[in-house]
Amino acid sequence: TRDFVRTPDNFTAVFFLNQTNLLLRNNRLSYHVPGTILDRVNITILQGNLFSCELDNSDLPEHDSGRPTYQCGSNSFNISYYFWLAATAVLFVTVFLIYYWR
Repeated sequence: TRDFVRTPDNFTAVFFLNQTNLLLRNNRLSYHVPGTILDRVNITILQGNLFSCELDNSDLPEHDSGRPTYQCGSNSFNISYYFWLAATAVLFVTVFLIYYWR
């Protein structure tokens, strides 16, 4: 392999991944949050992105400031849609029963 950066033999590099900042806002990222970044302390990735997650938000980054108010994937739409669907079904059943018992 070819080395792009040559370092002295006595050179040691230490990286503290949990101390770096990860800021990814409004990128329209989607899918699951990668497990490799869940434990980062300085992280902001939820704002403006669309990640799928559990209903209890257990698989979101613990230290992201957007975690308490984050809506996983399309959950906010799904809940409203299913409520509307159930209300419409009850209305149709009620109308049918009133018509049938006349």
